[in-house]
Amino acid sequence: MNKSEQQPAGSTLPRPGRPYHLRRRFITLLGSVLLVALLAGETGMLYFVSRNEQRAWQDRQREAARHAGHVVADFRERAQDSLTLVNLLDSDHLAAEPYMMRDFVAQNPALLEIIRLDARGAVIASACQDTPVLANLFTIPQSNWFLEAKGGESYLSNVQISADDQPYVIMAMPSPDAGVVAARLRMTLLWDVVADIKFGTTGQAYVINQGGQIIAHSDPEVALAKTSLQDHPELIALLQAPRHEWNGAYTNFEGVKVVGATAQVPGTEWVVITELSQLEATAVSRLTLLLLAGEMLVATVVVMGVTTRFMERLIFQPLERLQSGAERIGRGDLSHRIDVDRQDEVGRVAHAFNEMARRLHEREEQLTARTAALTTEIAERRRAEERLQRYAAELERANADIVRASADIVRASDDLRRFTYVASHNLRGPLVNLNGFAAELRAALALVGSVVITTLPHLDEKKRQIVTTTLEEGIPEALGFIDASVSDLNRLVNAIQKLSSLSHQELRLKPTDMNGLVQETLNRLAHQIEERQVTVTVGPLPEVVADQAAMAEIMTNLLKNALAYLDPERPGEIEISAERNHDETLFRVQDNGHGIAAEDMDKVFAPFRRVGRHDVPGEGMGLPYVQTLVRRHGGRIWCESELGVGTTFTFTISDHPAEGDSYA
Repeated sequence: MNKSEQQPAGSTLPRPGRPYHLRRRFITLLGSVLLVALLAGETGMLYFVSRNEQRAWQDRQREAARHAGHVVADFRERAQDSLTLVNLLDSDHLAAEPYMMRDFVAQNPALLEIIRLDARGAVIASACQDTPVLANLFTIPQSNWFLEAKGGESYLSNVQISADDQPYVIMAMPSPDAGVVAARLRMTLLWDVVADIKFGTTGQAYVINQGGQIIAHSDPEVALAKTSLQDHPELIALLQAPRHEWNGAYTNFEGVKVVGATAQVPGTEWVVITELSQLEATAVSRLTLLLLAGEMLVATVVVMGVTTRFMERLIFQPLERLQSGAERIGRGDLSHRIDVDRQDEVGRVAHAFNEMARRLHEREEQLTARTAALTTEIAERRRAEERLQRYAAELERANADIVRASADIVRASDDLRRFTYVASHNLRGPLVNLNGFAAELRAALALVGSVVITTLPHLDEKKRQIVTTTLEEGIPEALGFIDASVSDLNRLVNAIQKLSSLSHQELRLKPTDMNGLVQETLNRLAHQIEERQVTVTVGPLPEVVADQAAMAEIMTNLLKNALAYLDPERPGEIEISAERNHDETLFRVQDNGHGIAAEDMDKVFAPFRRVGRHDVPGEGMGLPYVQTLVRRHGGRIWCESELGVGTTFTFTISDHPAEGDSYA
């Protein structure tokens, strides 16, 4: 029942105001859709602008890095050309005219010092612009630069500082006379070259050697401090990039977030790194974001204002008149009609309310007439409920009787099991005695026979014939009957004990592969199957939760029963199949044997009862075993048969058997 139906008679419903909730929901929905559409379009535009801006800066940085690499390479090549030129001069001529070296150094600002050495490391000629460093080394023959150049390789050292705080690097190369020419290069000139490389407002470039040490930087203090990128593991990727070419965003060794690019200085292991602040690299994207956000806000406000004004005239005002009329009709004024003269959905709703008011007036009279009938019906239902309560009480008493009967059945089953055990145990004693006495009788017969044989010649022919027949046929035949009866009775006792054991033995439930189990059973019966030339067809069998030994016993007995009752007049066929139901698995074992007569169907599962042919060996206990084990698994078993056609045994295994151990 809704709230309007719960109002007491004569009360008035509070009149809600304008449909603000609907208006607010509509505006919210419209604004959300508009914002999502604008946001999607402007996000794509922002992505396009940001992508192009990033690609443009990356291209500029890569180009700047390559340009810086070529500039640094030109610096190195000019220095190497200077050494090559000195190499071309005759060493004796240089020794005789030392002013040539001084003039050469004076004309090359990048050279702080240059020396020409013989093969032993003795100075042939030298010149410098400051205090001599290389020419004053007492250990020139053991210096790395001398040894490497003498070995035929060019040498380039890390940045070093002279006595007057001048940064320099040592370059050495072999000379044609097995000597060495070496020079100290002024790194401040290289720094000036690097400092002149500009791009953007915050762009900078610097050079590192193969060990990651900065050897040239726009800030001399950075190079003088021998700053190394090896001290910053997060920048190792700059050193390990293939061909020393890399670009991306990172935080540099100064802690500034930048985008950078690298390029190798041709002919060296030096790497030029160009960096640009991420704030400058994304400036256009941020400006675009602000402009797009402002545009989106203005567009949203304009569109929502126009749309809200339109919806106010088209929908919300007619809805208010519709709401007012519906409230009057709801308060009981069934003569009121809603005045909305429109042909759209709102007009159809108003017409529906007017039609509803007319029908309500008609039904009001009908309700009065039905009230009396409902009162009578309610009284009858109350009487029916009282009867149902009595039936429920009787059903509860019947359930209690069933519980007591079930307990009696359980006790009777236990008593029967104990009786079966005691009876079978007590029967075994006399059976053992009968076997023993029969054996003693055979021994006594043999002893008596040997004595009687000696007396036969003294008897007449008739008596001799009687005695001989009795000793050789009568008594042995009687003993044979005793043995056969004892064996039959012993098998019956064993069958009774087995049936009792199957009814109470503990089941060990676990997932059982029925395909493998049936195949093992067929392997054990392979001799009988081949001997009788039987075709066995096995369909796909699902896995079940069951006692594996019990399932093997079930399948073995059903297959033996099918093999035993096949018709020898036609080729034997046995089919094993299964299917899943909602809470159990159904198995079928079908044969084309003799079949069972309709009057014998109720004896199929009876113990010690055999139907059909009686020339088949057995005690008639196989199917009772099967029935007991199937019931232990919460299942059912039944038989369908037709004489001359065959028999089908069907049994089920529950998915939730109540017996046995926990799921193993």
